[in-house]
Amino acid sequence: MWAYLVMTMAACVKYLIPLVPGDAALLGSVFYVGIHHGSWLLAVSLITAGGTGGAMVSYLWGRRFGGMLLKSTRMAGAVAKVQSLLGKWGVWPLVVNRFVPYIRTLFFPVAGLLRLPAGPVALAALAGNFLFAAFLAALGYSAGRGYGEIATMYHFYQIWLGAAVSVMLAGLIAYVVWSRLLVPKKAGGGAGSGA
Repeated sequence: MWAYLVMTMAACVKYLIPLVPGDAALLGSVFYVGIHHGSWLLAVSLITAGGTGGAMVSYLWGRRFGGMLLKSTRMAGAVAKVQSLLGKWGVWPLVVNRFVPYIRTLFFPVAGLLRLPAGPVALAALAGNFLFAAFLAALGYSAGRGYGEIATMYHFYQIWLGAAVSVMLAGLIAYVVWSRLLVPKKAGGGAGSGA
């Protein structure tokens, strides 16, 4: 069934090319498999394998080319934040990163850049992708019981993502406000102040 190939590729590519709508392709393919009474175990296994493969390719890219991330000051700041998380929590952020939109694509390259051991990184990728695959399979198989139930679960997913984005935006706003309050204003710096 073509949906199995789509879900495997989408799970992999999402780690490599962040702009690809991989989550939508995953949800659509799992929904299709659920409606057609396909194998939920195969779906979970393929999403887990594809995601873990993509995460490890991303990790290996970071080991080899991760220094490129530091060339841009904007990217270097994001890398520093991910380094701080990985330094503080070890590989645990790698487990939960699959549930964090957008920035998840930085976690595995930075883990490679930091030369974290490949074994724990692979286990974290496997665990995170398994949890995400199980979540998506639960959504897809709910389709067999009726569209109303799947819509409810999908709305829960949207609310969760909306809450996460709202927290990130609130943090960004707080940071901007806080940094402007801490930066002292220059007095008398106008054009007509002359020496």
